Amino acid sequence: MDVRLYYIWLQRVCGAANRLTDLLFDKFPSAAEIYECRDFSFLPKGYARYESRLCNKDLSESFEIYKSCINRGIRFVTYHDEDFPEALRNIPDPPVMLFYYGDISRLKNKQSVAMVGTRTCTEAGMEYAKTYAESFSKAGVTVISGLAKGIDSIANNAALLNGGVSVGVLGTPIDKVYPPENVRLFHAMYKNGVVISEYSPGADVGRFSFPARNRIISALSDCTLVVEAAEGSGALITAKRAIQQGKPVYFIAGRVTAMLEGAVSVSSPAEVMERLQLNDPTLRIPTTAYTVTKTKSYGRKITQPREIKNNETDELGLLKIISAGPVTASELADKTGVSIDRIYELLTMLELDGAIISAAGGRYVKAGKQ
Repeated sequence: MDVRLYYIWLQRVCGAANRLTDLLFDKFPSAAEIYECRDFSFLPKGYARYESRLCNKDLSESFEIYKSCINRGIRFVTYHDEDFPEALRNIPDPPVMLFYYGDISRLKNKQSVAMVGTRTCTEAGMEYAKTYAESFSKAGVTVISGLAKGIDSIANNAALLNGGVSVGVLGTPIDKVYPPENVRLFHAMYKNGVVISEYSPGADVGRFSFPARNRIISALSDCTLVVEAAEGSGALITAKRAIQQGKPVYFIAGRVTAMLEGAVSVSSPAEVMERLQLNDPTLRIPTTAYTVTKTKSYGRKITQPREIKNNETDELGLLKIISAGPVTASELADKTGVSIDRIYELLTMLELDGAIISAAGGRYVKAGKQ
């Protein structure tokens, strides 16, 4: 019998984000030995309700899941397999196993960044996600996200388009494409990245499944970058888990309305990669110059006087155009001939100075004219 069948059984017993998994693997060297055990009276009082499940040795449903995976080309890796990510063994509530499409070895890349954010992102947020993911990919940094609508899928897609390694972590069963409009992106990642889930094909999941998967996103990454998020956003759950796991958390200046204490503001992909380079001196950091703006915890701004120069490619030039009426970043790029990356850098500085505000429809207006 394939010993992985016992891990499917155990995954059904423990479910997701359960500290029982860590407790059992501390005592037993394999799922097969847990299956053979008949006495679980050693379990702490809080886990007593699992005794009856652990003593149920029926493998019929587990075998059906096993057959479904084999017949549909769904691969799986268990906690004790060599290809199981070491980072997930080090969290207090590790998955029993992972189901996946694609190349699981891509999780072993040297450096990785989790890019997370709101599902209802602004045009500016979209451009930031694209720009940062592109820069990370070109530098050889893996982009990890949740393949959700909005910032997540934009980051995953941008990484693929730029030849980088893109990893998607699902909060749904491995065989469910969600949201449905991402079907083409999913299939592209099956071929050129990896999509993983701790939920078996056809599994019943609830709202808890998405917050639960966030611990995997943060654990697999060397740091977490919150691209754009409002207070209460699920992206902040990932940030919180990263901090609990001892991982650095960054957020893009001016794009997050509430942030956890300990998170650090950044204003360019290079700034993130400079910090990552401390762990990997071979990292290829782009040479593009960026302006760095410091903020306090929770995104409160530190206003610093700066000289605004007088030409059409700098902030004063943009401010003149914006003063004439609401305008998008793309329209500003068309009017000035400046790259969209540079436009967003300048817009960020103007927002932080209080000269402009981001309005509905991804448009920017001069402060006091909205």
